[in-house]
Order: sequence, then C-alpha cells, then structure tokens
Amino acid sequence: MKTNLVTSFVLVLAAVLVFSAKLHSQAPGDKTPLQTAYGLRDKNKEIIDKQTQTLQKLDDLEKAASQVKAFSKRS
Repeated sequence: MKTNLVTSFVLVLAAVLVFSAKLHSQAPGDKTPLQTAYGLRDKNKEIIDKQTQTLQKLDDLEKAASQVKAFSKRS
C-alpha cells in the first residue's frame, strides 16, 4: 500500500513538472498578440511589395516581347 502511495505521488509530481514546464513557455519576453499582428502586417507588406515589383518586371518583359514580335513581322 505504501509503495502505491509513493508511486502515485511520484507520478503526480512528474505530471505537475511536465505541465508546468509547458506553461512557462510563454515567458514575459514573448510578443503580445498586437505586436505579432503588426509583425505579420509588416511582413505581408514586404511580400506584396516584392510581388508588385515582380509583376512590373513581367509587364516590362511582355511589352518587350510584343515589340520584338512587331519588329519581326515588319522584316
């Protein structure tokens, strides 16, 4: 009976330690949800700017390709 009590106590203590370790993963140094949202917003803005630049380059290439086609038809 005494070994069951000790075993139960050890298991409960181990469970408390495991769960408390996971609870401490949100340390005070972590970002707030608002800061995380602002970070995501800024990252999305960077991605959209890169996509805009890529689309502009593609448009320029398309215009150049159409000019090449037009010049090749004249010859």
